[in-house]
Amino acid sequence: MCEISHIGRPYPSVRCLIPPYVSESPNRRQVVLKYGVYASGATPLNEFKKPEKMDKSEPQQDESQGVENPAAETVQNEVTVYYLEMLSPRQHQPKPLPEDLTVVEAQIRQASVNRFLYQFVGAPWNWLDKLSWSDERWCEYAENPNLRTWIAYNRGSISGYFELQQQAESTIELKYFGLAPKAIGKGFGGALLSCAIESAWQWGDTRRVWVNTCTLDHQHALANYQSRGFEVFKTETIVD
Repeated sequence: MCEISHIGRPYPSVRCLIPPYVSESPNRRQVVLKYGVYASGATPLNEFKKPEKMDKSEPQQDESQGVENPAAETVQNEVTVYYLEMLSPRQHQPKPLPEDLTVVEAQIRQASVNRFLYQFVGAPWNWLDKLSWSDERWCEYAENPNLRTWIAYNRGSISGYFELQQQAESTIELKYFGLAPKAIGKGFGGALLSCAIESAWQWGDTRRVWVNTCTLDHQHALANYQSRGFEVFKTETIVD
């Protein structure tokens, strides 16, 4: 899932990237909003220290000689966004659910549940774009008939969730997908993704299922999607 937010320029002149949701054909502003982790090379604001005062008695370099001032440089970060799709259920390479993992659809739509899941699963990845949403906006999003939510449980505790959104032209987008922090590394990811894919193909007259991820997501996210049968149909590199 791709979620990136631009958080401004820390001192001296370095940009940080934080993640958000990216639409199928995002413009640059939309992409710079679903992953919530600092991009490689970026530094949190509270880790920046002002340089020590320069001794004016020391000789200064002549900038006219073409010597660049390091303090004026801006660190550029590249984020690659991958858009993947599945055009037939025959492409799906399923992975069975473990016996101790149960997946249940939340058939009674409750925006507060989706908000909790978004924060609970997304916090380690700094999902930020919906944190400022009002109750009304959450209701409009989560209680819309075009959105369905499934929750995974392991030994009675939430292990992850996914959201599917029905779109035009018989298309289903895997809107959000993720595991709870304590469920990561237990082999649940592939099985839960298979469940999401099966649920998408069983929803109405589905003809296409798509998702996006990027290099700020979990390191195995792209491989997981491809292992289940998704194919990349577009790649986009964003430089900020």
